[in-house]
Amino acid sequence: MQQNLIASLGGGGLLVFELSSLLGKVWANRILESDRRRFNEELERLRGELQKTIHAHRIQFETEFKVLAEIWEKVAAVRQTMGGVRPTMDIVSPDEDRTTRLKRHFTLFKEVFSELVQTIDAHSPFYPENIYVELSAAIRIARREESDVLLTKPDEPGCHTRGRTNFEEFLVRVEIISGLIRSRLAALRGS
Repeated sequence: MQQNLIASLGGGGLLVFELSSLLGKVWANRILESDRRRFNEELERLRGELQKTIHAHRIQFETEFKVLAEIWEKVAAVRQTMGGVRPTMDIVSPDEDRTTRLKRHFTLFKEVFSELVQTIDAHSPFYPENIYVELSAAIRIARREESDVLLTKPDEPGCHTRGRTNFEEFLVRVEIISGLIRSRLAALRGS
């Protein structure tokens, strides 16, 4: 009888062990499935946020690149025309006097300078402030040249010297602006 009791308890214990093992597996699978679902939802949320971040970064890069390229084009045009307003040396036509030649070069300079100022003002929120500061400094130099040409006669002593000085100062600013634009674009590509 004692053997039957032990056998009976042993068999019931085995049955309890098997049932608890089966129940443990069912609960473990439910917990794993719940965790898997929760992790997948979190992963999808993170993917969505990453896609938004990548999209915003791409839009920012494209916008800044376009604006900076447009500004640089205008800066280069001013650089080219400013150097021709009061050149140290020039090939001249015998049919054109100094005042007429100056007026022709100056008119072109004023046109491209005006375009540069408009472009800088129109796009100032779309590029970094340090570039805007240097562009503003270049604008002040170009305005000084513009004023000096308007107020000075071409034959006046020191006229060409002031023109050369203004142009050299403008070129320094242009190099700084170029370096800042390169650095900004490199930072945008790398971030």
